[in-house]
Amino acid sequence: MVTTKVIVFPVRGRRWAFAAQAATPVASSSSSSSSVSQLWKRLLSVPKFTDRAQLLEQYVSTKMHDKWAELGAQPSESIRYRIYSIGQRLLCRLPSSEQFLKTIPKETNNIDLIFPTSLNPRLVRRRVRHLAQSGAIYHQRLMYGSMGLLPFTILLGVLPLPNVVFFWNLFRTHAHWRALQGSTRLQMLVTDSETQASIAKYDSLQKGEAPADQSELAQDHIGDRKSADQENGQTMAEKKPWVYMPATKLDLLVNPTHVILGSLDDSSVTSICQEYHLDPAQVLKWRDDK
Repeated sequence: MVTTKVIVFPVRGRRWAFAAQAATPVASSSSSSSSVSQLWKRLLSVPKFTDRAQLLEQYVSTKMHDKWAELGAQPSESIRYRIYSIGQRLLCRLPSSEQFLKTIPKETNNIDLIFPTSLNPRLVRRRVRHLAQSGAIYHQRLMYGSMGLLPFTILLGVLPLPNVVFFWNLFRTHAHWRALQGSTRLQMLVTDSETQASIAKYDSLQKGEAPADQSELAQDHIGDRKSADQENGQTMAEKKPWVYMPATKLDLLVNPTHVILGSLDDSSVTSICQEYHLDPAQVLKWRDDK
């Protein structure tokens, strides 16, 4: 079971910041740091297509990250470093919601919603659900558009210069795909109509397994929930994929009354990031983006 913490707090007026952390570590594969021959052996040893795709995705994303880091290590006067600087400026212009959705692991089973006690819990979940729904539509459209441009950008490889356009387009395709995976999972977990049975069915389809009959799946789900409820002394209606976790610390650090009239100051941002281990640059993007 993978639990992801979603931290929500206002940063300027009615604008909120959203951040995600995997409270339960997600198992990672060692294929990302292996050679091509080792990766090929691991792909042959994995029977399921979806697992093979995940191994390949981890390998390619790590290699792309390593190549990008190599560009940043070049001398500042070189052409490669200038390309790196331009790329960094483009990355800074990406929407902050994309980075948030990309940090939602697709293996997530439960969501812990952490927010100031002064905020309405239902409003918090509604805002998170809206962000996931709009993100799914936005990134799905752009992912298909980036994929459609890949064949044309490959043709630029005949030029003597590095095919920067192709690699940027490939990177954006991968980024939209990751954000789409995160938004789909988040939307499923914070929607009332989605039950553990439907989530299990979705997971089985993602893994390439044949889903069980809907009635059998529902009966198994009810039986599991009844046994768990008897142990914990809770009713079935009380169990949801999300948990409200109002945080008094956030009230002290944010002071929502002042934020409505102005914006969260830099010192408060630093304190929140230190308390919840967040990236200050991402929080400032939520605050400063127009």
